[in-house]
Amino acid sequence: MKRRTVLLWLITAMMLLLCFGFIVACSQEGDPLLLSASNVTLEAYDDYQISVEEETDSPVVWSSSDESIATVSDDGLVSCLGETGDITITAQMGNKIGECALHIVDS
Repeated sequence: MKRRTVLLWLITAMMLLLCFGFIVACSQEGDPLLLSASNVTLEAYDDYQISVEEETDSPVVWSSSDESIATVSDDGLVSCLGETGDITITAQMGNKIGECALHIVDS
């Protein structure tokens, strides 16, 4: 009976540590990734190149917060699609994240 209790306590402690470690890992934000721009105003049909301003040792994943306003290519080229509004272009390289706020206005 004593062995069973000790074993149960060990299993419970291991599960708690595992869950706590997972929660901490998920709640951490990425390190900052320095981009060539952080805040840009563009016209509705403009293109604009954003680049990573540091050594890139792994692939950069680019994304747009609203692809109906502007898209971003795999190499950071932003293409405005004729709509106006405010969006964020995000670049992620490993655990590093960079953002550029775009304000798109009428041509």
